[in-house]
Amino acid sequence: MKFIESMRLENGEVLHLDLHQRRSDLTTLAHFGRSIQHDLRAALSDKNLPAVGLYKIRLTYGTHIEGIDIESYARRIVRGVQLVDARGLDYRYKYADRAALMALKAGLADGVEPILVQDGVVTDGTYANVCFYNGESWLTPERPLLQGIARTVALEAGAIFPAQILAGDVRAGRYSRVKLINCMNWFAEAGEIGLLPV
Repeated sequence: MKFIESMRLENGEVLHLDLHQRRSDLTTLAHFGRSIQHDLRAALSDKNLPAVGLYKIRLTYGTHIEGIDIESYARRIVRGVQLVDARGLDYRYKYADRAALMALKAGLADGVEPILVQDGVVTDGTYANVCFYNGESWLTPERPLLQGIARTVALEAGAIFPAQILAGDVRAGRYSRVKLINCMNWFAEAGEIGLLPV
């Protein structure tokens, strides 16, 4: 089984490497036991990291680190979101095989991202955690499928708050805006997408 760790490299610095290390450690512990642990800092020290600009690092690993890809990053344009039933989907760990997640985008228009729903409760997106604005505060699902780094950072900063977000409330217009956040799109820089009652 293979996993990925996506990291933000900005002007030569890998941001929140400690959080990525912790997530990788928890993943290897759950799947391979205590005998396997990868030192992400050491692995990246062997790479000639660009000193200027914004890049996405994609580290692939299993029982050992299998690859490190570094690509210049351009933010995707999201024009809207759509609630999608993700019943039975398990993405507690950042699996390299994303076929099940990508299948949820089938049939959606270009620029529309799925918001995943399980048993009537919103969990997250296919590539990001989600935050909803209720007119007073930004809320994020209390039980996302994946605990993202940007979500952790925003929670610790008090910028967002965990809550149960019901699909029915989203459809009814209880929330006016949504943000999709991940390590390449921190909460403060993520664009706001308007929501209309359905």
